[in-house]
Amino acid sequence: LPDLAVASADLRLAPDPPSINGGTFTVTVVVRNPGTAPAAAFQLRATATANPPRTQVVGGLAAGASTIVVLAGFVTPGPVGSPGTVQVTADPASLIQESNRSNNTGTRGFVSVR
Repeated sequence: LPDLAVASADLRLAPDPPSINGGTFTVTVVVRNPGTAPAAAFQLRATATANPPRTQVVGGLAAGASTIVVLAGFVTPGPVGSPGTVQVTADPASLIQESNRSNNTGTRGFVSVR
């Protein structure tokens, strides 16, 4: 079975940390399939504090492979020092039969700066 995995350590922000209220930032994530079978096309959902969720379709992932997905245009919440969270989930609707669903989500906190 495939095993879609998103590790918190594989979430990158640019700029890092995000700039103050109204600034935009990009989330780059590595999605892996350490499973023994390929995964068919699946959705990747990203949420960030004070932003609507974003989804992107990944066209499938071979067993043992990884892919990099870039999601741009998130708006930094609040004034300087405001905390935020980014969360990215592979296959949020659980449409892909997997060997392990507990590793589908990565989360990263941040504090906005000037």
